[in-house]
Amino acid sequence: MSGGGYEVVTGQLEAFAEAQDGRGGEVGAAAGRAGGVNLGGETFGVLLSFFATGAESAAAEVVAGIEQLAAAYGEAAGDTRATAAEYAAVEDGNAAGFGGEG
Repeated sequence: MSGGGYEVVTGQLEAFAEAQDGRGGEVGAAAGRAGGVNLGGETFGVLLSFFATGAESAAAEVVAGIEQLAAAYGEAAGDTRATAAEYAAVEDGNAAGFGGEG
């Protein structure tokens, strides 16, 4: 667009939202795999068995963080879709004011 303006292509926003959903799914799958790791006492041997409890606790925190990241991707995708819809509605409203379609 000339004159320093900009153009919003809602289809590109929709495609970006789909990609965000995809990344969220991948991150969620990684959280599932990380949550399946067993860090029980046998993992560290007899001499370091005391370490297992702390390691399991830390791993659980990491998994929770990864799950939160996956959820954030989903929320961002929803926000991106809402933004695309809002831009489309504004364009349709502007076009209707001129007797046309968006």
